[in-house]
Amino acid sequence: MANQQVDFVYDRKNPFILVNESEGNELYVDYKSKIVKIIWNGIVDVEPASKLLTIGANLIESRECNKILLCRQELNEFTIQARLWIKQELLMKRAKKLAGDVEKIAAVNARTIKGSVFANFISSAIKLILPSLVLKKFHDEGEALTWLAE
Repeated sequence: MANQQVDFVYDRKNPFILVNESEGNELYVDYKSKIVKIIWNGIVDVEPASKLLTIGANLIESRECNKILLCRQELNEFTIQARLWIKQELLMKRAKKLAGDVEKIAAVNARTIKGSVFANFISSAIKLILPSLVLKKFHDEGEALTWLAE
């Protein structure tokens, strides 16, 4: 799939705008609420993982956003290469610097057992490296958004 970028258009009913798409995985931003939303789908390889997480980290670092919504309902797994990149490049090199700029993270649970295993791997790694970071898991995206808005 081709990568897409769109101009910002605020819609009160759906304030999220698509910033980037990579291999069926998507990153949206709600600039008003300062939320980065990443939707993971299927088997996530290193290219979409690194691309979307780097964009999300840059939005946090620039202080355009301070909350993260991870939608993992359709996640099947992260490949070994993606998991290594997340651990070595994001968590070990950038996460501690970004932690002070992240207010909280809401993670919507994967629907499959395999997806849940991989989603929990990432959540556990985040909590291990950044134990003071506020991360809460949800079964429903609406509940997650309500919590982020509090």
